[in-house]
Amino acid sequence: MSNQREHPKREGPWEDGSTGFAELGDLLRSGFKDDGEGPAAGAELRSAWSGFVDAARDLGQALAATANDPEVRATVKSAVQSLVETVGTAARDAADTVGTAARDAAGTAAERVRDAAERRKGETGATDGGVEPLTRPIVTCCWLADHLDDPGTRIVDTRWFLGQPGAGKLRYEDDHLPGAVFLDLDDDLAASEGPGRHPLLTPEDLADLLGRHGIGNHDHVVVYDQGPGAIAARLWWMLRSVGHERVSVLDGGYDRWSAQSHPLTTDPPDIVPTTYETGEGPTLTVDRDQLLARLGTAQVIDAREPKRYRGETEPIDSVAGHIPTALSAPTAENVGPDGTFKPAHMLAARFFEMGLDQDTPVVSYCGSGVTACHNLLALHIAGYPEGILYPGSWSDWSATGMPVAAGPEPGPPPERQQEG
Repeated sequence: MSNQREHPKREGPWEDGSTGFAELGDLLRSGFKDDGEGPAAGAELRSAWSGFVDAARDLGQALAATANDPEVRATVKSAVQSLVETVGTAARDAADTVGTAARDAAGTAAERVRDAAERRKGETGATDGGVEPLTRPIVTCCWLADHLDDPGTRIVDTRWFLGQPGAGKLRYEDDHLPGAVFLDLDDDLAASEGPGRHPLLTPEDLADLLGRHGIGNHDHVVVYDQGPGAIAARLWWMLRSVGHERVSVLDGGYDRWSAQSHPLTTDPPDIVPTTYETGEGPTLTVDRDQLLARLGTAQVIDAREPKRYRGETEPIDSVAGHIPTALSAPTAENVGPDGTFKPAHMLAARFFEMGLDQDTPVVSYCGSGVTACHNLLALHIAGYPEGILYPGSWSDWSATGMPVAAGPEPGPPPERQQEG
């Protein structure tokens, strides 16, 4: 006899979420079967189970905290509790390993619950901070798989690899998401002239690029790269800069899509060129002189890895270090082990613990103005005001004789350095 708690059946989109949790329980149960060939997993399994329970509780708390509808909150709590009880029973019967299928199912079930919450909000008219479902900054693989054939969905592959020119296009030709067009960071998403290694396109050039690839003003554009979204976030920011709010980054990118066995193809997309009309967007930028004048009062974050921030290594630019007063905020800390963005409350806690004022815009930079957009996306998810991009970033700053700081501390603004 099963000791799983019975819950009343709910009509509507929450059936999808409940089904996802039920499938997860079954898969985890099969993954924990004892085949009789060895002892139970013991401490390793208990540790894995403890981490899973914590993750499930975090999921429930995050969804319950962000859902506006009482029924959504109640259903999330009920589903997570049922999940913990069901898998708890299976774990107590444990075996040697936690199967790969079970781990993948955990992520898929979480995505189904999140998608169900979004659909519920869309049906009831509730929104997350006034954001309509098609303007949410990230979408899950499950959501996109359900909307691949929507007439207004346009998918863009932006895979790019540092130090490997052309590698992204080759991977696109190997396979890609159905209907996806390919845009290269170097060849398509950066201007030939301007400050830094990847100057921004003019609005006119961006409009021409979008129109030639069949992207119109009313399309919902979903952008992906290989993984955590550092390159995809660049196009997310660029589209918003010309007033295109219906744009989302695919959470987890190609890696998560393929790991969940969603469809891939080698077929070229059907492109019908169109005319794109640019508008005014919410994005903000700052150049090096403006930023220099604001050091000491502006909130500045550096998206590069810590070693580059500290000046211990600099594989690309001629000068190592960071902009004085800037805080180290590597983009790797915006995502979890599975490569998807951390929940909004965890991102908000990260930036708050760094000392960032939630009511004041943040200037974000990186090596060349690309991964800086990943931090701007994370700030957006966390509920911070619209961030400010320094497009030239370190490649511009370090090449023009600007003040430089090194080491683990932000350092004082240049005025104070001169006075000392």
